[in-house]
Amino acid sequence: MQIGEWKATPHLNRIYGEIRELGLESNVAELDAYGFTVIPPGKAAPMEFVDRLADKVLEVARRRGNGAFESENEYENKRNVGDLVYHMLWEDRIFEEALMNPSALALITYLLGENCLIQSVTGQIKVHTAERTQLHSDNGMIPSPFPPYAQVANATWVLSEYTKENGCLLMVPGSHRYGRHPTPSECEDEESMIPVECAKGSMIIWHGNQWHGAFPKTNRDTIRVNLITLFCRMYLVPQEPLRYEVTPEVLQRNPPRFAKLMGQHIAYGWTDKGPDWTPERQKYLGLTRTPEERLWD
Repeated sequence: MQIGEWKATPHLNRIYGEIRELGLESNVAELDAYGFTVIPPGKAAPMEFVDRLADKVLEVARRRGNGAFESENEYENKRNVGDLVYHMLWEDRIFEEALMNPSALALITYLLGENCLIQSVTGQIKVHTAERTQLHSDNGMIPSPFPPYAQVANATWVLSEYTKENGCLLMVPGSHRYGRHPTPSECEDEESMIPVECAKGSMIIWHGNQWHGAFPKTNRDTIRVNLITLFCRMYLVPQEPLRYEVTPEVLQRNPPRFAKLMGQHIAYGWTDKGPDWTPERQKYLGLTRTPEERLWD
């Protein structure tokens, strides 16, 4: 059907129109039904960009003295989640480009709304892990029961081949509908877990309620590399202080949506002068707006 400028759904008209233009309607259906979806290689970004992104994650990890490179052939990751390279966004402009990827942002916005924030940007490297990563949801400190709508969402760049032997992600399909954290017995129910096997250059997007983990990485012939971009609704506390670190130069060179992901539209955090209620700030917050200007939150 033709999507119109319908007054009842001004926010959804915008984002669903973008989803249709990007050819992501089947991905939305998978998110709704199963809680996760995979964008295939070449659709989200050219492979040349993926190769540069993978090289940059590895470069930063080596420069920081990441443990995985002490002896790549014999090294065993001390944690089953692998070695995490935190706080990557400011390391290189390519991470800003990865954050602003249109396909990922369209699906994240579908899940979290236009006011959502970036929580963290984290590299992940696995050489060898002895056990699978514990089944969990990305809701972290949010207690059960969860609302049915997403409060956080994950967009992960797959920067090496994802197979079960390479320690790929595992999912419990449809678990985003359960509305709670898994129980200890459910964490051991491997019959409910499926491998998310996909090629380098894919992107995996999932609902924050979704139960997931990763299989042990038994293959030592390759390194498993990925980049995790985690997002949240504006009323949650991001994991990294990006809102306070972003510079005017970075904001200027990026689209306006980047500023919103950095939380520049949030008035909370005032001091003795009180909140900033200038007209520009009010418009950002959606407190004075026409239906056409309404922000989806």
